Amino acid sequence: MNQDMLEKRFYQGLAREILEETIDSLGFVCTESEAPWVIASLAWLGRLEEAQWQLSRWESSLSDGDLVMCRFFTAIALARFGQSQQAIASLIENVRTMRRNKDPRIAFFAYQGLAFFRFQTSRYSRASGHATKALKFATLENFIFGRIFASDLRGHSLVFTGSISSGLRDLKAAQDLARKLGNQAVQNSVESSLFFYQAKFGLSPNVVKQIYQKIDLAEGDSYSKTMLLIELARQLTLQGRISKSLNVLSQATQEVFARNNHKQAAKIKLRMAHNYLIQGNGELAIKYIEGAAVDQDGSQDPVFESERLGLKLKVLNFQGILKQTEAIKAQLYKLQKITGVAVSDRILKRQSSELKLQHSDDHIADLLDQVSVNPSQIGVMQQIIDRNLFLSLYQVLGVRYGSDNLCLNILPGQHTFITQGDIIFSKEPLSKKLVSFFKLCADEKIDKSTIIESIWGYRYDPMRHDHLVYNLVAKARRFLGQLAHWIRSDEDGYQLDPKVTLQINALNFHHDQEPKREWLDQADNSLNIRQLMALESLKLATHLTVRDYMELTKTTKVTATRDLRDLVDKAKLKRMGRGRATAYIRT
Repeated sequence: MNQDMLEKRFYQGLAREILEETIDSLGFVCTESEAPWVIASLAWLGRLEEAQWQLSRWESSLSDGDLVMCRFFTAIALARFGQSQQAIASLIENVRTMRRNKDPRIAFFAYQGLAFFRFQTSRYSRASGHATKALKFATLENFIFGRIFASDLRGHSLVFTGSISSGLRDLKAAQDLARKLGNQAVQNSVESSLFFYQAKFGLSPNVVKQIYQKIDLAEGDSYSKTMLLIELARQLTLQGRISKSLNVLSQATQEVFARNNHKQAAKIKLRMAHNYLIQGNGELAIKYIEGAAVDQDGSQDPVFESERLGLKLKVLNFQGILKQTEAIKAQLYKLQKITGVAVSDRILKRQSSELKLQHSDDHIADLLDQVSVNPSQIGVMQQIIDRNLFLSLYQVLGVRYGSDNLCLNILPGQHTFITQGDIIFSKEPLSKKLVSFFKLCADEKIDKSTIIESIWGYRYDPMRHDHLVYNLVAKARRFLGQLAHWIRSDEDGYQLDPKVTLQINALNFHHDQEPKREWLDQADNSLNIRQLMALESLKLATHLTVRDYMELTKTTKVTATRDLRDLVDKAKLKRMGRGRATAYIRT
């Protein structure tokens, strides 16, 4: 097979076919022109030992360009098998070759290797810089596969450092180039990365449903299926569905056990530890956090170690063990400086006075920032409900992990029941009589006469009023659904389970009063009715987007954009962010 055909097929993702027709076929004798692609294919498919043997055999006769390429792919395989020192040695040799040979393709492989190593060690800012240089030389050489590799790696690095839009744009560029090249494997890999990021940052609606669909398609691919299960568990935790999340993680554990993948096992243990913390079991959470450290060496993955220590800090604060927390915070600050990861930086700032609200492409982090700064703001509560991110209610409502809580009218006509970590959201109608009943029986055991006299104002008569009491209690139990047992009853009366904490109107809103209108009354007569509606809506929300405006006023994008620009020009609103992250806030 000639060298040009081998090169084309390798970069189209056909490494397995190359080996089947060369080194894995009977009677094949490798030539000098075929050797680079045999070595690269072996390394790409993880047949590391064979790749090293072949490289050792042909090293002295290969050209600089072929040798640098073979070292690059072998170094990637070495790193993935945990042989970091040997990988670094190969990458350093490539840099030395680049210094004496100015060929653009050699420069690409040298800088891409440096970018890969920096990314593997969580130095994302440096990885992005090296990947940019690799992209430059791949572009100068019109090396399509090089452009794909460099764009993909720079995209991941930018996402980690907080430049989410730019990172996703690079990943989409890599996907488009892979499609043109005909490399289906790279297309699928980048598509998976894009999906995970969109899920992670809250950019994808109906994400849980989409993950279930992808899990069905991943049958036979245990690694991908496990990653999807871990992300599904995270999403369920964010939604406050802790029991369901633990069930999913149990399924993921079975997948990992079959393949003995320690890195995925460590991720699962951290997810389980977080769920056990939410259920109020700090001791079990710590055991899983320490177990994760056994599976994954934190010195080799600073981002993982940051996540592990951050979770441990939460558990220690929950347990009231404060002696160790300052030392852990110091470690976290140190790790954040090494990695430059934007999410870690925001998490640390939430625990200090340094946090400033921002509008970014990480919608989940934006909301968590708002919860940290303005937990009692009605607009924040509405966003939590709209985005189905009920886990944040623990902080907003001041609920202690592991406790049972009945929270009525968190917003008008909207309620939550919290038990064993799970948060159940309800929009069931709730009359004033039912609210009064819950209030009465939360304080003490109440008999039928107390119920009748306190709620209806009648003097109790068993013949006339017992049916009122029975109907009211039945409605209360129907309202609680699966938690109907929270209402205890015996011959002496009724009582809300003493373990259950009752909250009513936790944010102290006054939905039966006319809202104050001073800010709106300052609007001049030049504003149209749509603009007045938008200004009014910002009393209950922290910000407004073009899409929000369109939904609120039932108008087109062009009209919405024009109206918002006019409000900015008239100093009624201030524009924040750029591109898709653009939002408008009150001046």
